[in-house]
Amino acid sequence: MDTTGDGDWRDRWSLEDLPQPTDDPARARLDIDIFGYCLLHNTVPEPLLSAVRARLDDQAAAEKRLGLAFEDGGPRQQWGQFRDAAGHLRGNAFTAANGGINQRVWMLVNKGAPFREVLALAPMLDVVGHVLGEEFLLSSFTANIAKPGGVPMALHTDQWWAPEPTRRGRRPLPVGSMTRNRFDHDAALGAAAANSGAGRGVQCFGHARRHDHRQWRHPCGPG
Repeated sequence: MDTTGDGDWRDRWSLEDLPQPTDDPARARLDIDIFGYCLLHNTVPEPLLSAVRARLDDQAAAEKRLGLAFEDGGPRQQWGQFRDAAGHLRGNAFTAANGGINQRVWMLVNKGAPFREVLALAPMLDVVGHVLGEEFLLSSFTANIAKPGGVPMALHTDQWWAPEPTRRGRRPLPVGSMTRNRFDHDAALGAAAANSGAGRGVQCFGHARRHDHRQWRHPCGPG
């Protein structure tokens, strides 16, 4: 694998070169240094995994029963479309009654001890600490429950307050572009990684995917 130089990433990486699930901390750190993301294998052990699933199922069902569920993924619930044309918040838009299919459970740190135990797992702390140092703030901890029938989500960055890694209308930066030293090389970027399948990490229960949220990334859901 050649990790240097410009040009189309497919000339230097094969799909087999891209991060694979690993329980080796050194491999995970190297993957995030090179590609901007890593896949942690079997990060959440039993019986914690079963406890997390049960607590999430109960919480999601309770929020639906109480009319508090945030449900998106329908044609009128695209991520980022939180305001109407007049700039007002669409308070009741993200519901099943208005076409929402998926469900998001927010602020898990406040919704059960099993979720807080996940945050203390050594492999997670090792990777995050490798990027951010020993002290860092938790800005988001949510569950995305993707269901059949959801529409694809537009590419986005989660650090919405940070400068975009490229301008709108340009092809996305390929996987691995954590730094911005390739910012103005349109001809060298090649096809979008999102169209090639590269970087589409599968997040299964018990596994974890860590990435730099400044990257453009694929939709959260079945799209």
